[in-house]
Amino acid sequence: MEKYNLSFLKIRSFTSYILKTNLFRQMSWYTIAQVFIQGASFISVVIVSRYLGPTNLGLYSFVQNYVGAFLTVVSGMDFYFTWKLTKSSEPFVELKKYIGHKLNIYIILSVVGISSAWYILPRDIALLVTIMMFVIFLQSLNTFFIYAVITNRAKLIASVQIFVAFVLLTFKVFLVIFKAPLYLFIVASSIDLFLSGFIFSIYFLRIKECRETFSSFKLVSVLSSVSFLYSIRLSILALIFFQLLMRIDQLILATFSSAYTLGIYSAAVKISDIPNFLAGILSTALTSRIAHISTQSNDKSKNNLKYIMFYYIGMGIIIS
Repeated sequence: MEKYNLSFLKIRSFTSYILKTNLFRQMSWYTIAQVFIQGASFISVVIVSRYLGPTNLGLYSFVQNYVGAFLTVVSGMDFYFTWKLTKSSEPFVELKKYIGHKLNIYIILSVVGISSAWYILPRDIALLVTIMMFVIFLQSLNTFFIYAVITNRAKLIASVQIFVAFVLLTFKVFLVIFKAPLYLFIVASSIDLFLSGFIFSIYFLRIKECRETFSSFKLVSVLSSVSFLYSIRLSILALIFFQLLMRIDQLILATFSSAYTLGIYSAAVKISDIPNFLAGILSTALTSRIAHISTQSNDKSKNNLKYIMFYYIGMGIIIS
């Protein structure tokens, strides 16, 4: 036990040292989190792609895109309720109302998605879709993430996102080691949909005001949820078209090509997108830091600029 405690203290000391370095102090928590998330995603894509092979990977990608196409409907609600939560004097009341609406919409979408899958898709693929959509109602808990954002809980958000990325990567590695079937990778994707929201909900429900507000939680009427969706139809349509733009290539390719071809294509897209995404994150962070430092005219700011440039050159080489 003493040996374990000593090792834990060493790891904690090393982590604290790393977080105090100039590299981490010059980067935002959101940037740090995305570097870890995209790094874990890159490793995950490579390992899962090599294990599943093109055909199973094609089925895996199709199921994710099929379910994701249904979930775009709910994303339009986030803009409205982010604004409502920010302005509200009783944010937990708005949060409870929003979760009620989301639960209704997710239940409707899961019924429509599962029914249509069994009607138009082969039975084995419909089963995979059912596994993933069966738990999407839990994604309503991701509403707590929005509250974390508007209350500026950057460190909390980054910590949860890094933890979730690590857990999912570890889970997928174990699935590969034990030669798990395809449906268990779909289960992993299902967990990915709600795990962070579940953690945020536990965190905020520790707050007395939040706990008291949700102690009387009741579902809002389905009719009011549908009416609400109609009232923000333009926002939803805009996001649906944007999200379809991101997925349309794989959805169309699946209609006239084989799962084998789709698997090769989706793996190439995912692997190439992650380094590009990382480069975009670091570029945005670099721009914001330069803008901040440029307002200072002392020698220290110049040295800070040099440090940042060297850090980002190093990170750029690693990403390349």
